[in-house]
Parts: sequence; C-alpha cells; structure tokens
Amino acid sequence: MLKHVVIAAFTFAIVACTESKPTEAAGGAAAPAGDKPAAAAAAAPAGGGLKLPALGLTIDLPADSSVNEMLGSFMVQGGGTVVSVSEVKADNTAAAKTFEDAKKAMGDYSPKKTTKEEKTADGWNIQFQNDGGMGANYFVWVRRTIDGKQIQCETTASSTEQADKAAAACASLKKG
Repeated sequence: MLKHVVIAAFTFAIVACTESKPTEAAGGAAAPAGDKPAAAAAAAPAGGGLKLPALGLTIDLPADSSVNEMLGSFMVQGGGTVVSVSEVKADNTAAAKTFEDAKKAMGDYSPKKTTKEEKTADGWNIQFQNDGGMGANYFVWVRRTIDGKQIQCETTASSTEQADKAAAACASLKKG
C-alpha cells in the first residue's frame, strides 16, 4: 500500500505541475528540465512505442513524451498522461498478488466510485475514484504479464480523461 501512496502522490504532483518546459533528451524525446541525459530514454521509433529499456517493453504514447527511470520504475509522461511502469518482483510484499487482493487494497483509498474492475487474460484493470483534499482523484491500476514478467502500470489522475489515457497507455504495453 505504501508504494501505491508514494507513486500516487508523485504521479499527481507531475500531472498537476506540467508548467515546466521540457528539454530535448537523448534520441529526441522531451524530458523535464534538469534531467540528466542518462536518465532519459530514446523517443518512439517510427511506427513503434516508447522504449522502456530495462523492462524490454514499449508503451504507446506520442514521440514527444518523456521516459525517466527512477526508484526502480519508469515514469512516462506525454499525450496528457503520466504513468508509472515497473516489474513486480516476487519478494515485493506490498504488491497485490491476485486480482482479489488488488480489489481489497482499493478499500484503503475509500473509493467513492469504481469505474472498472476487470480481470483480463494477462492480469487485471482496476479503476476507481475517491475524493481527496484537492478534489477528485482517479486511480488506474493495471497488472499485466508480459514475456513472463509481472508488470504494474498505474497512475493517479486528476480527471477521467487523464485516467482513460493512462489506462489506454497501460493496455498498449508490449514486448519490444
């Protein structure tokens, strides 16, 4: 649960603070000002997604999106959304092991409205809304098994539009 709180707070801060101008990162991808070139990944190849190199995956977002590795996960920002993507290691005791565990964890956030609880062929997609001190929060928790790896893709958005874009980005993850 603590991981979800930290990621949710960080993701909300990034979404809320999109006023800073991006700078050109390695490979032409936009990266937040002040990022070191080693922290930014390459832009989307022509006809493909943005690369998440350490995971061996790609995600479909506009070519001007930024991909930054931090705290063992990737923060991907662009196209009006921000998501965190990471591999769920077997020894991660904070990560939900099953769809049912994830649904129970949702209760820790006092959801006002559940917009999706879907078990998928390779994991799950859980989306819900709660009200916080700054208004509505829209949570997206997507778990996928890709190339034998458990992948968590998640965000806390400030609008349903951002949440929908994040869910679509998470669904686009693939080997590559």
